[in-house]
Amino acid sequence: MTDFVSNRFRSPRHGLLGWPLDYLANADWLCAVRRAITSRLPFPVLASDIRDVVYLTWMVDVERVSPYVPDGIELWDAGGKTPFSILTYRHGCFGPVVTGPLRRLFPSPLQSNWRFYLRSVPPGVPPVNTVLFIKNVLDHALYALGSRIFSDALPSHLADRLVLERTECGYAIELESGRGSSPTLKARLEHSRERELPESFQTAFASWDAAVEYLVCQDGAVTWVEPLQRLAFSQISLPVMLETIEPLRMTPADGFHCPLLQSLGDIGPPLCFCLPAVKFRAVSDFVVRPIRTNEDVA
Repeated sequence: MTDFVSNRFRSPRHGLLGWPLDYLANADWLCAVRRAITSRLPFPVLASDIRDVVYLTWMVDVERVSPYVPDGIELWDAGGKTPFSILTYRHGCFGPVVTGPLRRLFPSPLQSNWRFYLRSVPPGVPPVNTVLFIKNVLDHALYALGSRIFSDALPSHLADRLVLERTECGYAIELESGRGSSPTLKARLEHSRERELPESFQTAFASWDAAVEYLVCQDGAVTWVEPLQRLAFSQISLPVMLETIEPLRMTPADGFHCPLLQSLGDIGPPLCFCLPAVKFRAVSDFVVRPIRTNEDVA
């Protein structure tokens, strides 16, 4: 399994902080203890006032991405091409809803999630529009570690450096892994008035609006849990106002860099846009249990 496909955690920093992070983030026994305790408890709903959600999406060859896709998962595709999205955004006071007004004391980390889109949900998963997470990255060590210990559906990596900067023309994104396990990304985007689909998207979507609506209106995510050899699922609430979405255009002259994407072969220009703000809630997180069939019972 290559570093691109593996989700095993590796801290970007060695030394006194790096070793404990590596140990705790990869401690399967801690997750087992947490599952035993929380399996009979309600999920603590999490909330965040998210800002500046920058979407970068490419149409990639389904066959080239097969190493990322667990058995039993079918990606949505059109003509052998499937959307691959990188979302980078700024949380706003990311914490449990139960804390009420005290949630404003919680930090606002940066996050980047990398995902494919499912044609249909696997057995045991609620019938909602669902994505397959292959990478999640945070710039805050406690949040990255917490996602590893307290969640099965969001095994996050810790960035050595993650920047999401508003510029005069648009946005600048820099994600550096250092010695860690996070992917790497560098991109600059500028505001655009054009709502036109790149050519590679035109066989999959009827219009720019249709593509954006499909990419944004996703209500759940699955992730492969390697130690359990099962999927985990998380459902979210994301009440998006589609009319607020702003088109963006990548400026390749400024040195776009993404080794994981470049490993997927020839790709065309991306579809880029920004969702300025959205109220986010994570409402569930659980390991998907195998569905017993009549043959299993027999």
